[in-house]
Amino acid sequence: MLRTFRIFRFDPEKDKEPRYREYQVECPKGSTVLDALNQIKWKQDGTLSYRRSCRHGICGSCAMTINGKNNLACESQVENLKGIIWVEPLRSFPIIKDLV
Repeated sequence: MLRTFRIFRFDPEKDKEPRYREYQVECPKGSTVLDALNQIKWKQDGTLSYRRSCRHGICGSCAMTINGKNNLACESQVENLKGIIWVEPLRSFPIIKDLV
């Protein structure tokens, strides 16, 4: 299923203001938001920055705000999210770059 992801983008070394960029991603059944972010980074935009590690919901590295709620990207099933999927960094931390 083709899904739209609206992702927060900001590089404080280059950008004056944050922005959002939309990506279209083909998400097979069972895909997580982390799977989609990997697809975007590997196939569409190698500059996208985000954290990931265990992919099993243990380490918390992939914590981010997904559709307004703090979640782990590796545990957030795309099929359970409606409409455009908004992906933003956690609000309580300084932004290093994009979702980091």
